[in-house]
Amino acid sequence: MKVKDYNTDREKPAMRKRLQTAVFVTLIIVIVLTVFRYFRFVTEIIYEESVSHLTEIFRQSDKMLTELINKNMTYLHMWSEYLRDTSGESEIRDYIENAQEDAGFLEFYFLSADGNYKMITGETGYLGLQDNMEDEIRQGNDIVANAAVPGKSQMLVFATSNVHGIYQGFEYDAIAIAYENSDIVDVLDISAFDGNAQSFMIHPDGRVVVDHSFDAWGNVYNFFGILREHSDMSEKEINALLEKFKAGRTDAMLLNLDGRNYYLVYEKSDIQDWMFLGLVQADIVNASMNRLQRSTIIFVSAIVFCIAALFISLIIQKNRTNLRRKDTEILYRDELFQKLSMNVDDVFLMLDEKTYQANAFCSRIAGLIAGTPMTISCTYAPLTEVSNIERKNKSDMDTAIDNGEFILMHDGKKVKVARGVTSLKTIGEGKNEIFKKIKIVEALDMIRYDLATTIEDTYIGKFANSYDNKCLLLTAIKGYFLEMEAAGILQEGTSSVEIDLDAQTAFLKEKGTNVNEMDEQEIREADTEDKVFLKATVKVLDAIEEVSLNVAV
Repeated sequence: MKVKDYNTDREKPAMRKRLQTAVFVTLIIVIVLTVFRYFRFVTEIIYEESVSHLTEIFRQSDKMLTELINKNMTYLHMWSEYLRDTSGESEIRDYIENAQEDAGFLEFYFLSADGNYKMITGETGYLGLQDNMEDEIRQGNDIVANAAVPGKSQMLVFATSNVHGIYQGFEYDAIAIAYENSDIVDVLDISAFDGNAQSFMIHPDGRVVVDHSFDAWGNVYNFFGILREHSDMSEKEINALLEKFKAGRTDAMLLNLDGRNYYLVYEKSDIQDWMFLGLVQADIVNASMNRLQRSTIIFVSAIVFCIAALFISLIIQKNRTNLRRKDTEILYRDELFQKLSMNVDDVFLMLDEKTYQANAFCSRIAGLIAGTPMTISCTYAPLTEVSNIERKNKSDMDTAIDNGEFILMHDGKKVKVARGVTSLKTIGEGKNEIFKKIKIVEALDMIRYDLATTIEDTYIGKFANSYDNKCLLLTAIKGYFLEMEAAGILQEGTSSVEIDLDAQTAFLKEKGTNVNEMDEQEIREADTEDKVFLKATVKVLDAIEEVSLNVAV
């Protein structure tokens, strides 16, 4: 392989400096634009993943409350059947006392359509329920509503009107049980955010049925009152949200309450016309993702700084080397021309041409591969300093490439890399043809390193092994894959990561857990001690290396 000596080139120093400056400025602009795009991309991903995570968590609370209501309605229907067949007051009193001990409700009421009640103790009074309660009772509907009794805390009342009778001379049209709101709130308690989550059950017009909010807001009677008093939303925006509640929409949004950003998640409940609302401070939800984002930014910034410093250092070093070399050449040529001119009248031009073996050129090839971006391959990369090589025909080159040899070729004009291949010859288990490509292997090595480093530095030993925290790790990995897709390294829409059900099932079986009675979601949420089983799928984008073009005439 023959390499031309660039001592013979007549480059203009001023033009070279302008070109270097332009390259440096372009690099800075590209870095700034990339960082800006990254910030915007990560912000969108954090919002989408956080909303998805919150929706799933709050949906579980809604489900638990629905199950509580259904259970109590079942109790009431069962007790109403007993009351239809029993008239003895002592028998009724004993039955209700036993039911109260089993079910754990606060009070039992014999209820008339006009809201008056009588308890098994003989105590009477008025139960302030919703305005249309009489219509609901006469229509035989089940009722779940807030109730106010003088001298008692606010209660949630469950009533059924499919029973009529007389108790201690009191004619009743329905029976009802009541819980203190604090007992109901316990059902909505969410441990995922260390008690910082707030939730509500409301009517579409904002009237609160169940309130699980901060004491700082006092007793909340209407959710829109909170928005008007504590948020920066305009009346138009509040009315738009009201219309969404009335339409039974399921959605999420970011809002500001008392100067802090909150995620608001809302969805139509299965209970009557109620809406379920969840509120969590954004900083709490995004804490893990924000830490990962900051770590990534610091890491990227450090890399950018090192690249810029290296770039500047190389330019300075190259300029110094060129100056020293030119000074030496000038002295050498002056002395040589002086001696030659003493004997001949001709003008001499000195050309230095050397021949190198392949092993002496390996460092140049290594630098070429290392400097090739992840989005392209080094196939057909030109080597402008090489003037000639040993020529091979196409058949010999194909054979060499298939044999895992990295070779150069001459296309008649210039010398270039024939194909960016690895030394892999035989395709074995777990590997296919793509592992013969340098580009593919480098991308997979980078992904493997990035994920391993992030997991070791950010997650291992730093989080409890709960299902929620596993979901946070899945979100972080998915965000990284999406970033790689946006960068053109991975094929868009092909990346995925999830809990490895097969591996987790095998682990649970080994620990003696009966997985046959568990569904897939229960297996996902099961305790796996200190182990996390995940599986991911990616597809690295290859470069254009072969083009077939048929031209019809």
